[in-house]
Amino acid sequence: MENVKILVIEDETDIRDLLRMNLEAVGYEVDTAADGDEAAEKIRCQGTEINLALTDVMIPGPDGFELFPLMEERGSFMGSRRAWAAVPAQSGRIIKLLFS
Repeated sequence: MENVKILVIEDETDIRDLLRMNLEAVGYEVDTAADGDEAAEKIRCQGTEINLALTDVMIPGPDGFELFPLMEERGSFMGSRRAWAAVPAQSGRIIKLLFS
């Protein structure tokens, strides 16, 4: 598998660790953030290295929705292609998925 880096943004430690463990087990490089402020800093500093951001919607600091403009502002996410998904825990369905 080519090097794909995923940023998992989740405030619940157990869920964040489980996602990281499972994604790494299938070969992805994973970075994590525990809240919106940490995620925003990582997006600002590593935006061109991150291929996919998977975020909880309700997190401390900027929420999942507030992070989307920052991700788009860092338009070189994944170079020519990028994707972001926001999944509300209570419904389990993806409410916003952007590809470009």
